[in-house]
Amino acid sequence: MNDSTQTDSKIERLTSVTPPTVDISNTPFTPATMAAATNVDPVDVSDGVLDADGTPADDIATVFNDPALGTTVTAPLYIANKGGGQDSFTLAAEGSYDAGSNSWLTALPDGWVVKFIDMGIDTTGNGTADIPGTGQQIFSTAQIPPNSVQFINAEITIPSDPLKALADSQQASVIDANGDGDLDYIISIKVTSANSGATDRKVEAIDVLSAKAIAITPPTGQNQVEPGGSVIYNHVLTNTGNTTETDIKLTSVDDNGFTHVIKIDTDGDGSPDTALTALCPATASNISVEGSDGTVQTVELTCLPDNTPMFELEPGETIPMEVTVFGPADAAPGSVNVTTITAESDSDSTLTTSAEDTTEIVRGQVRLYKYAAPDADCNGTADTKFTQYFEGIEPQQCVIWMLVAWNQGQTPALNTVISDAVPENTTYETSQPLQDCRLTTDVAVSVAPTDAGYPIDTTQEADLGNLCYPTAATGADVTGAENSGSVTYDAATLAPGDKAVGIFTVKVD
Repeated sequence: MNDSTQTDSKIERLTSVTPPTVDISNTPFTPATMAAATNVDPVDVSDGVLDADGTPADDIATVFNDPALGTTVTAPLYIANKGGGQDSFTLAAEGSYDAGSNSWLTALPDGWVVKFIDMGIDTTGNGTADIPGTGQQIFSTAQIPPNSVQFINAEITIPSDPLKALADSQQASVIDANGDGDLDYIISIKVTSANSGATDRKVEAIDVLSAKAIAITPPTGQNQVEPGGSVIYNHVLTNTGNTTETDIKLTSVDDNGFTHVIKIDTDGDGSPDTALTALCPATASNISVEGSDGTVQTVELTCLPDNTPMFELEPGETIPMEVTVFGPADAAPGSVNVTTITAESDSDSTLTTSAEDTTEIVRGQVRLYKYAAPDADCNGTADTKFTQYFEGIEPQQCVIWMLVAWNQGQTPALNTVISDAVPENTTYETSQPLQDCRLTTDVAVSVAPTDAGYPIDTTQEADLGNLCYPTAATGADVTGAENSGSVTYDAATLAPGDKAVGIFTVKVD
């Protein structure tokens, strides 16, 4: 029975509202750290700097010490939704904090890659994912229930290129996070609510392992001279590691009575002007060297007590060298000399590299030149111009070799045969037959060094004057053959000044 005279009342009060809050850390959350007021792995740049002082106020969540070039480190991420409702968060990997602009740099270091891998969600607070992860890359989280934690693995891949992963980082606005004396790479990871804009950030530091390495390229050279003649080989010394080398010395030796001179550029104009033996005693501590990429580098020069020059090379810096080898005037035909050029750290004998130039005495000044160019799809057309040395070819791709015989003497060279062998770890490509030409016969395909179709890359190699480049229609008076990995071109008599050219293709195993 309804009685309108009977009444009752109740008062309900909303005492608090839990605002949207997110917390990202490198360590699992506990009931205590799930409190909204607690920030695990906090980043505080209110003082204007990113700190790595080892105190509780340290802004660095994790320091990865000594990962190698080309490897991947994994930072476990725990993203806690401490808000009152479910939420989704976008994921971003960024750079360091710039004190000058009081802002975070959004770009990762060049060549670095960060992937976020879904590892599941813990809704019960027991530290395990009761909502399984996909194990796949994600760019934002799924809807995370309140008081739940998303598990993510941040896979940080370090470039294999030493110049992009230096032992002493040159990334913008970096710090020495582990106090070992060199700068480290900084990766900051930011999460942002897609609904409310709630955000948090944590910071990882990576101290890349030192990878010392130097190289002289090309590693070998080969040519011929008449008795008393000379031949020039070109090489480049490069710091191919990720550390600055302060004491690289160059030494060289001959045998069989041959001699040589090594010259380098010291005034930055790209022309070799000073012999190594004339650099010391040094008149100046620095020299200007035009590197192989055309940029002028300032290279610090010091001298050992015996006047051996030493160079300081930063990663990627180069010193082009012009090596002139002189044959003895009384040398017998068939005499062979090997000029060995060695670069070595004065303080670390394990850091060393060398190149060898083989010079043979011949009667009649026929010079042989050998070049190569990539042909990635093995169609018989070079992808670039020819050089004496290049890198980057992959298995099942092809290389076109070009051999040039040039009679630089004053008399005809009789019974001229150009011969070569298919290199190790390659196979002669039968789909691209041998081709050859003779300059004085195949004048229709003659090209000058200034022509766009000149086959040699004259930015890296000396030009050989006018050349013919073989086609299926050339080489009527040159006979090419391949037999069990041996390649020959019989040019018979090569007149003074004439040139015979042969090309063949191999596929990398």
